Amino acid sequence: MAQNTDKYLAVDYGHSKSLMLVAERTDNGTLKIIAEELEGQNKNRDYLINEQRKKCCNHSGCYDVVDFTSGYKAYNCQSMRTLIDNNYTVKKNINGLSICDKDINLLKDEREQMLNDAGVNVLHIEPIKYWLDDREILNSPVGKTCNILRVGFKYISVKPKFQANEDVENDWIRMRPSPIVMTNYLLSAEERLNGCALIDFGESLTHVMVCYDGVIQHSAAIPIGGRHITNDIAKLFDIDYDDAEYNKKTLGVADINLAKNGTKQLSINGKDVEFSLHELAQIIEARENEILDYIWRELESINCITRLKEGIIITGGGSEMRGLDSLIAKRNIKVKKLDLSKFLSHTSAQYNSPKYALIIALLLSIDKTCAKSKPPVIETPREEEPQNKAEETSQISNDDGSKTSKRKGLVDSVFSFFGENNKNAT
Repeated sequence: MAQNTDKYLAVDYGHSKSLMLVAERTDNGTLKIIAEELEGQNKNRDYLINEQRKKCCNHSGCYDVVDFTSGYKAYNCQSMRTLIDNNYTVKKNINGLSICDKDINLLKDEREQMLNDAGVNVLHIEPIKYWLDDREILNSPVGKTCNILRVGFKYISVKPKFQANEDVENDWIRMRPSPIVMTNYLLSAEERLNGCALIDFGESLTHVMVCYDGVIQHSAAIPIGGRHITNDIAKLFDIDYDDAEYNKKTLGVADINLAKNGTKQLSINGKDVEFSLHELAQIIEARENEILDYIWRELESINCITRLKEGIIITGGGSEMRGLDSLIAKRNIKVKKLDLSKFLSHTSAQYNSPKYALIIALLLSIDKTCAKSKPPVIETPREEEPQNKAEETSQISNDDGSKTSKRKGLVDSVFSFFGENNKNAT
């Protein structure tokens, strides 16, 4: 029989692979991970979701009736953009009275509605400039007087195709913007209020998410990640990608001051390859510094570095590179690693790894109102029914041209299920 506890499913699509987790919530609100599937992205996306879901069902012991409350898929900073109303303001007649928060909120709602009416999917909007009559100010004008108040806004929007959910045909899958999910569910209220930059070091991309005053203020995607470091190592040492990745993780450091002396010798395809651990650190540090330079450009573009009282918080698989935190600290800013342990039950402690940060955030964001509909039910094989009941049969052709009835089995049922889903995906 199926368990009564609701199960929550999240899918994180990366550039080279897809990760799916199924979790239950414990009484204290932490997540108990009950199934995991990792697949390469060489298949149709809808088929991949159904295939992974089938495997997750088997692993979790809930093959007969799986009552997933919802599935979530993230879209990343590449699909989002931060825009500033440089040439457009919203105005309100104050008529010499004192400005109050209500005045600003009314203008904020008006501008957001205008953008939505124009087909822009606004995820967040925030006032950044004010004009009291003809005088421009940057700080809040609450309590000041003027005749006409004008406000300029900054807003974060997402590409229209993600708003329409056009690239996912399963109607039980809902998409969430990864910057919003990660900052809302992984950062503390104090970190969002005091100011911090959450940096997600991924395989192909590095995501920058800036929060202060309690909300996300900026997001950006830098098209450099861990695989670029691995490619550098592979080319310069003339070794294959897998060997380069292994040595990067086991011997590499991001801060050359932490590099050990000595050499490493490998036997690859019958030839000996020797390289210096110091040279390995030089390659890694050079590429990490390039990524950090791009991060700092983003931070400086919105003039926020002095507002990051909580400093830099790093996560993602790339943040596991030894010495990365000390390399960032050389830029005179506080840095710490994101800790996921408080979100996980003691039985799921093995998922306290930065590479699971986004999908943990997705699981935390799910509630019973998320799913547009229930996912299709995968049926379990039933015990053989009594002989006096009619059996479900199919016709098979014999060599002599006659037909024989055959009872459908488990393989036929599963094949039929995924065959139907493949039809829907095409």
